[in-house]
Amino acid sequence: MSARLPRGVEALLRRLLPGDLAEPIAGDLLEEYLDARARRGARRARVWVWWQAIRLAATMRWERAAHGRGVPPIAEELRSVTSVWDGLKQDVVFSVRLLRRQPGFTAVALLALALGIGGSTAIFGIVDAALWRRLPYARAERIMSLAEQRPREGRWFGPIAPADFFDWRRDNRSFSAVAAYMSQPLSRPTAYNLTGIGDPERVRALEASPSFLGVLGVSPVVGRDFRPEEETVGRHRVVLLADSLWRRRFGADPSIVGRTISFDGAAYEVIGLLPARFWWPTAPEVIVPLALSDNDRALRDAHFLDAIGRLRDGVSEPQAREDLRLIGVRLAAAFPAENARHAPNFRPLRDALVGDVRPALLILLAAVAFVMLIACANVATLLLARAAGRQRELSVRRAVGATRGRVVQQMLTESVVIALAGGAGGLLLAAWCLAAFRGIVPAQFAGLPGVAGVGLDGRALVAALALSTITGLVFGVVPALAASDRRLGSSLTEEARGGTGSARARRLRSMLIVAELALSLVLLAGAALLIVSFRNLMSVSPGFQPMRIVTAEVRLPGSHYADHTRTVAFFDALFERLRAAPGVERVDATTSLPFAGADSRLNFQIERRTVDSPVPVRVHPRLVSSGYFSTMGIPIVRGRGFTDRDDAASTEVVVINQAAVRRYWPDEDPIGQRISIGAPGRWREIVGIVGDTRHEGLGADADPAAYVPQHQRFTDLGAGFERAMTLVVRTDADGAAMTAAIRGAVANLDAQLPIGMVRAMTDLIDESVAPRRLNFLLVSSFAAVALVLTAAGLYGVMAYVVAQRTREIGVRMALGATHAQVLALMFRQAGALTAIGIGLGVGGALVLTRSMTSLLFGVTAGDPLVFAAVSALLALVAAAAVAVPSSRAARIDPLAALREA
Repeated sequence: MSARLPRGVEALLRRLLPGDLAEPIAGDLLEEYLDARARRGARRARVWVWWQAIRLAATMRWERAAHGRGVPPIAEELRSVTSVWDGLKQDVVFSVRLLRRQPGFTAVALLALALGIGGSTAIFGIVDAALWRRLPYARAERIMSLAEQRPREGRWFGPIAPADFFDWRRDNRSFSAVAAYMSQPLSRPTAYNLTGIGDPERVRALEASPSFLGVLGVSPVVGRDFRPEEETVGRHRVVLLADSLWRRRFGADPSIVGRTISFDGAAYEVIGLLPARFWWPTAPEVIVPLALSDNDRALRDAHFLDAIGRLRDGVSEPQAREDLRLIGVRLAAAFPAENARHAPNFRPLRDALVGDVRPALLILLAAVAFVMLIACANVATLLLARAAGRQRELSVRRAVGATRGRVVQQMLTESVVIALAGGAGGLLLAAWCLAAFRGIVPAQFAGLPGVAGVGLDGRALVAALALSTITGLVFGVVPALAASDRRLGSSLTEEARGGTGSARARRLRSMLIVAELALSLVLLAGAALLIVSFRNLMSVSPGFQPMRIVTAEVRLPGSHYADHTRTVAFFDALFERLRAAPGVERVDATTSLPFAGADSRLNFQIERRTVDSPVPVRVHPRLVSSGYFSTMGIPIVRGRGFTDRDDAASTEVVVINQAAVRRYWPDEDPIGQRISIGAPGRWREIVGIVGDTRHEGLGADADPAAYVPQHQRFTDLGAGFERAMTLVVRTDADGAAMTAAIRGAVANLDAQLPIGMVRAMTDLIDESVAPRRLNFLLVSSFAAVALVLTAAGLYGVMAYVVAQRTREIGVRMALGATHAQVLALMFRQAGALTAIGIGLGVGGALVLTRSMTSLLFGVTAGDPLVFAAVSALLALVAAAAVAVPSSRAARIDPLAALREA
């Protein structure tokens, strides 16, 4: 065995240290290296000596350069370092042994920490994936989401009119590439009918400009991207396949590239395959070029496009914003009727993808952080109480020469060991929570970056390890310093002997309990506000009768149903077949189903009205079949609904909702007046007024809407608008039977036509409130955990106080104190802490719950009834936690207590 340092160590020392130091340091280091190799083995000794060489060389160069100090040989220093590590190992072994001897304390501490660390790790994983990780695109921070802002309507990031988009793309100087894509809700993305190979199937589709992948910095793994000319109608029959569809439908056959497949009855050439890791919120299975007709490209009053753009190198966001502002000014001057009150806007793509979900995620993160702090305070209280019983042990340690630092190290080691053990349990809890979250995540959350596959990855594990270590230090430092302080130690010793202890010792425990109570009240207040909001939301009427309604989307291909008459004939025949199905009461259809997400808007004119409206004159156009209002249970307020006589040969008519009346006819009766929707000059007579429906959600006010009968042609939103209808079936049949009936009826009319998912209307409403439900459930769960931890902490402290004051209580009872007086003494002490904690918690909650305003509905952040209720609840729980130890104190036998003392 060679008695030399490993190769390179001596060279490192000679290079980094002056000649007068390199040789003695190398000698001392060799001596310690040989000893370490004999004890630890060659590999571990080699790692150790390299670390010591680098550390010592850097330290000594610093000392010599900064302070001009001479540095002696280092053998003693190395030995002291070794002894520190040996001492640390001894502390860890002693800590484990101590925890095994106190199973009750260990179980309570580990449970509290597992709940806190597990919840924190799980929520961190979700928030990290959604808000903090880089998007899976090259230089994602340069990608912006473009939109139109309409301040008068309170919309800052709305869809874009096609003509405006093409003007922005042509005139801007700030973006290297800009791409549009068809606006679509996450819950109901655009779907194409895939036929010709196997059974007909609806596949999720994204219609996007040829530069879409270029903006994202993504390239096909096989084949090519779209070409600029392929956004032209007639040259757009090309498609990119997602990896999932390629493997599932085509068996991962690479020769599919270059072949044709059938979408909506038309042949599309497969030109490429997307990367397996390609991600977009709607999870498209195919991407096709966004090809608009010349008429659609010229639309300025129909807004149905979203867009993204990549900033040029060297262009800042303020510069790009000014560039688009000037374009907006020019368009407003050139097209005042459509663009006078519109302007371009943009924001980073991540902000657009996250949207309104960001506040909810941050609220969850804050809630779990509060639970973590409560768990820390809880364990710190337990450690502080345990320290009183260890004063004899700690006194012996100090008597034999242990310094205060050494005592603190021992107790902090115990805390970190507890925290790491709790962290291990927390990781198991976090893994279970994340698995459960993936199973229940609502559609609005599923579209967030990285959330669909969130799990315990390296970042989450590092976060859990760091959190466990920091937690151990945080909750351990106060008890460690208290136990090692001779003044405070003497007071703890007095308590251990049955005395009342010093005010300082009591104050430490009281502060921790008050902190737990205050944090718990903040969490309870937040949870209560969310619960009240959700209750208020669910009490809102959607404006129709959702029970017993089943929905299914049917999209007719333009290749076979380009003619309006043929489209109407297909749906009439479908309605007739379904009405004959068992259990079916009524069948109708609409282009814009409530709670489905898609709902375009158009400008409209009111005949003979020459005064400019003080508000934007816009409505949501909705094509419906003649019995739609009756089937949905939407009340007709005045006039009439549609009948079968409202066809192409009759006068064109329209029905408006009450929101339109309130906004555009506040002081007159609109029945009999005429309006033109979209294209000017095509007048429709208003024949009825119907009740408002909560189309975008229970919490959203109804916007002005105009209903057009299906039998009368309406093309102002594109030729395909009337071919994509959603069936609404009022039935007593169950879901499976209705699905089979709808599929059978459609197949009898067109065997190559698949249908969309068959869903109950109530499920759509539930899905719309799912994010709010998930948010209040999670915050409420955290609040319940916090309440239990706080009650456990208060119970533990009062039980400890009773145990330490047994002699005092015995003396009081020997002198004539009654059971009621002893109970009052205990409750008075606990009541003071509870009152202070509740007072501080109310103050903190009044400040912090303001950040929840966007999540509330029908209740204010400072609602006095909510705060009174949660304060009373916390006071009752605190009283229950105190009742058991207090009743034990009242039953103390004075003679037995005095004898034990």
